[in-house]
Amino acid sequence: MTMQIQLVNTSVDNFEFNRVQVEEDDFQLEFSPAFSEEEVDSFLVRFKVEFKSKQSYQFTLIYVAEFKTNELVKDKFKKSPFPAVNAPAIAFPFLRSFISMFTLNAGFDAVILPSINFQAAYNDKQKEKNIQDSQK
Repeated sequence: MTMQIQLVNTSVDNFEFNRVQVEEDDFQLEFSPAFSEEEVDSFLVRFKVEFKSKQSYQFTLIYVAEFKTNELVKDKFKKSPFPAVNAPAIAFPFLRSFISMFTLNAGFDAVILPSINFQAAYNDKQKEKNIQDSQK
């Protein structure tokens, strides 16, 4: 039987919005899985978004997606691509929707974040890690 994984919650951990003059649009995204010693049947994916808009605002957002499993989250799973590729891909549409609705409701044009190739990002991180490991 394979592990069953379910997205159970998404939430904003921190949100900072400022009206400022910005020369050009800019978008930065960081994401990573997070595991707890206490919650051994769940894990998180944390997103950090920094966005600057020519519409005279910027924001920084920490967004968290919580996943539950029907088995213990073991090291083999933690090192697998699922927490770093599939889980962010599952949660990302909720983040995109939040940002789009927030900016629209705040009186600006809706921001629609670009699609992200999480597999390519994972592959790039693995290549960097392999290069660093080989230089040690």
